[in-house]
Amino acid sequence: MSKYGSEKHQVVQRVNEIFKPGVSRREVQQLLGIKGTTYSPYIHSYSYRDTAIRQGTVFLKWAKETYDARSLKQAERHVDNYIRFMRENSWSAWSQKLVVACLAKLYGTHSTDYAPTDSRRRVDIKRSQGPKANDRNFNEERHREFVNFEKTVGLRRSEYRTLIKNDVRTDRQGREFVANHLVKRDDGRWVLQNVVGKGGKYRNVLLAGPHVKEAVERIQATKDGERVWPTVPKHYDIHGGRHQYAQALYMEVARDPTTLPRSERYECRGDMAGVWFDRRALEIVSASMGHNRACVSVLYVRG
Repeated sequence: MSKYGSEKHQVVQRVNEIFKPGVSRREVQQLLGIKGTTYSPYIHSYSYRDTAIRQGTVFLKWAKETYDARSLKQAERHVDNYIRFMRENSWSAWSQKLVVACLAKLYGTHSTDYAPTDSRRRVDIKRSQGPKANDRNFNEERHREFVNFEKTVGLRRSEYRTLIKNDVRTDRQGREFVANHLVKRDDGRWVLQNVVGKGGKYRNVLLAGPHVKEAVERIQATKDGERVWPTVPKHYDIHGGRHQYAQALYMEVARDPTTLPRSERYECRGDMAGVWFDRRALEIVSASMGHNRACVSVLYVRG
């Protein structure tokens, strides 16, 4: 074995040095005096930690095979060459930027310190557009109730594990509250309150689409303290269901953007220049889906 240890061992050691679970970016920025940016030199979530380990290990193995670089330090000088390798091998712009972001964390640098990656364009997004290989293994009619439920709530696959009806939880201040509680608002809309989302964050999910009644009945029929869906179909395209949910919710809450003042509409740029959306509606969709960025909602609600 190398005196440096295996590639994964080296990456895990480095990631653990910069892993700060439970510490917010805001706290880090205040401590380091960083202003006007969301940057943090640390990794704050378990999911990003796993991603950084995976991408860092792949990079270090590539650097060893290509340049006989046996340590993270030796491999750092080859980051630009790795970016060139990704571009020449037609990696998507999103994958390139994810890899560079992970490597920048590992090396304590910024992604802008390295060679440029390809530009991200909405028209290049292919995920969940058209039939996929997994679709051949999924019987939609057999799982019709679940499919309609997902199109109504737009949850991530991981969120179904914690979709426990009226789950009593405790916040960081030691106060108890109820998660996954279904309520009907004064305007007639059903809302699933305090859904446990990505990174342990909670959000309220507006139910939308033509199957709201079925979803409400499913939740109401579930006993308190039990999962609404004990099992989730393995081959179902959850991302595609979230896409349809976002479109349905946007259509229900959106105003005609051509009638709105400029401050209330979202004007796309780049390859979608000239396309307008209702900014308020995008924010509603974004909050319900758990990413809180209007620009991400555009990717879901566009046709």
